[in-house]
Amino acid sequence: MARLVFLDAHTRDLYARWPSKARAEVGNLRLVAGCFPDDAALPQLVGELSSKSADFASMWADHRVKAYAVDTYEMRHPLVGPLTVTQQSLSQGPGRNVVVATTEAGSPSRTAPALLAQPVSRGDALRPGARTEAG
Repeated sequence: MARLVFLDAHTRDLYARWPSKARAEVGNLRLVAGCFPDDAALPQLVGELSSKSADFASMWADHRVKAYAVDTYEMRHPLVGPLTVTQQSLSQGPGRNVVVATTEAGSPSRTAPALLAQPVSRGDALRPGARTEAG
């Protein structure tokens, strides 16, 4: 996720308050680095991000450590527009985490995941008004 947040322009545009998401990623990465000090992949990742992103290098140098197990983000999705999602990181100890994104029941954001999950016919671009295979 840290690579996406700091190195992918589309992900940067997706988060309405990108600096908040970026700080959360850095804080989480610092926490993981403290839990797994012998993991050789972590210094490689930090080096890659530091050399490719001045924003990451600056935030990493700040030395903040914070776990963000649950946080809510305003997003600007290019296909479904603005939406609010709650992202929750699920962990069962060492290893990979699963991040679940949910929307509040009854909110305008609730329909966005359903729209994004609809299949599209080959040749159709995902765009407002595009017909799906089901309809």
